[in-house]
Amino acid sequence: MSGAGVEAGSLALNIPPGTRSIGMGLTGTADAGDVANEFHNPAALAFSNGIQLTGGHNNWKGDLNQFDFALSTSGAIASSRFQVGGGLFHSRTESRERVGNSPFKVAGNESFMRAVMAGVWSASERLNVGIGAAIAWSTGNVFETGALCDVGAIVSGTLIAGNRLVVDCGAGISGRNIGGGTAELTDTSGTTRTDIDERIYLGINWCVSWRTDAGERLRLAINTDAFDDFEGPAVGAELTVLDALSLRGGYHDSIFRGKHASTVGAGFERRVDFFTFRFDYAFAESRDGSWHFNAMGTSMSFDI
Repeated sequence: MSGAGVEAGSLALNIPPGTRSIGMGLTGTADAGDVANEFHNPAALAFSNGIQLTGGHNNWKGDLNQFDFALSTSGAIASSRFQVGGGLFHSRTESRERVGNSPFKVAGNESFMRAVMAGVWSASERLNVGIGAAIAWSTGNVFETGALCDVGAIVSGTLIAGNRLVVDCGAGISGRNIGGGTAELTDTSGTTRTDIDERIYLGINWCVSWRTDAGERLRLAINTDAFDDFEGPAVGAELTVLDALSLRGGYHDSIFRGKHASTVGAGFERRVDFFTFRFDYAFAESRDGSWHFNAMGTSMSFDI
């Protein structure tokens, strides 16, 4: 299987579900500000509070659709210095591709479940250390793999905490598809066996906030990511105004092991009492214009 510059293999394993991270150049290894970043680093899950419902839809040029849904929860236990989280994430990819010279497109689908557990230790008021692990397994009958394991860690801290200016920094590392193994793809052309690569990702996150007496009003976040071979660097930025509207942009080299790409995105967030709703949109396009990628996502969280 191949599509939109993706190498033969699982599209559901290659295409990230987080709409916010897509708009920021597909970065998120060190960013704990979004539950959906558990795809980049499972440790990100435990940095949230309450119950979270997330969903998203990604589309490649009209021929490939991915649907995601997740339910997770996190909160303090025993002591306010410890917090744990867990959740289930489901991803289903539906594709339509031409086989050979046929004018007709053949439909295919694959789906995965991910179970995630994570914890955070507040070493001090300014330093947090989080670790997490995830197990993914195929739930479809087209693309079969053994169980895959992801692990990761995020260390975040506050460098400056003034009355008006706050500067936070985070560093993250994650290993994906630990154990590797072989996947089998079955379609009209037969069964194809593909090795699943183990990969290491490194990330750094910077966040600068300016606050007024009414609270945070302006926020700038910058993420950088790199693969283990440093041949796939990515960088993204997000500017949030009035705690509600976010504008994003990014660049990713060798996106999904295909073409280089630029990304843009926007998000809107609204909080009422214990309930928070957020909607995000992102668009990515290869530098040569050979493909484009749309993503939409929503999240709802309930404080507990």
